[in-house]
Amino acid sequence: MKSNRHSRWVLAATILASSMAFIDGTVVNVALPALQKELSATAIGVQWVVEAYALLLSALLLVGGSLGDHYGRRRVFLIGVLVFAVASASVCSDPLTKTVRNGSPFHSLTLITGLKPRC
Repeated sequence: MKSNRHSRWVLAATILASSMAFIDGTVVNVALPALQKELSATAIGVQWVVEAYALLLSALLLVGGSLGDHYGRRRVFLIGVLVFAVASASVCSDPLTKTVRNGSPFHSLTLITGLKPRC
C-alpha cells in the first residue's frame, strides 16, 4: 500500500516537472513577437533566442541529473522548482514594454544575443 502511495507522488512530481518545462517553452514562443518588436530584432535574432533557450535547457538537464545522483533526486528537484519559480517571478516583475535596465534578465538577454533594445 505504501509503495502505491509513493509511486503516485513520483508520478505527480514527474507531471509537474514536465508541465513546467512545456509551459516555459510555450511562454518563450509566445513572447517572441514582443521580444522581436522591443529589441528591434530580425527573424534570425529571434531564432537565436529560441536556440539559446534550448541549448541552456539541455545543458542544465545534464547538470541536474549529475547533481541528482550526487545530492539526491528529491533535493535537486525541489531546488530546481524553487529556482524556476524565483526566476519566473523576477522576469514577471521586469516589464518588457519598458526600457531594458542594467542587471535585468532582459539586459542579460541583450548581452548574450547581441540584440539592441529600442529606446
